[in-house]
Amino acid sequence: MTSDHIMRLNAMIDSIEIAMLTSVGEDETLHSRPMTVQAVQDDGTVWFFTSRTASAAYESQENCRVNVSYADAKRSIFISVSGTASLSDDRKKMAELWDPRLSAWFPKGLEDPDLRLLRVEVDRAEYWDVTQNALALLAGFARKAITGKAEGIGTHERIV
Repeated sequence: MTSDHIMRLNAMIDSIEIAMLTSVGEDETLHSRPMTVQAVQDDGTVWFFTSRTASAAYESQENCRVNVSYADAKRSIFISVSGTASLSDDRKKMAELWDPRLSAWFPKGLEDPDLRLLRVEVDRAEYWDVTQNALALLAGFARKAITGKAEGIGTHERIV
């Protein structure tokens, strides 16, 4: 990912507080769970706090391919990133990323021995931006139905 891609991704997810992390379970089914959003780092890596015993931690080790979905309905922005997950117990990185709001899930804070970081190295990201009024959006859908062209129904771009 280029620095422009990372900056664009960060700008879009900046006000989104919760993302859905999807991993593959033991039975090969997809499991999704809400995760508190951390910003995309300068190198394109996404970080989440988790517990050593959480399903997200276990499943990311068994099948390290994951997807993270972000949605901001108020701004009509939707983002999907895919990548490779790994666990880290890097206490220095945890201190760097810690947000006091995380205490709701991790009451022991950085002193919690089960606290881990889930690192997602993003290899694909795409977004949909339909930030326009409802009438323009409906007109765009009507045009697509008639002409087959997606003009006027927002922007979709793969940025990685």
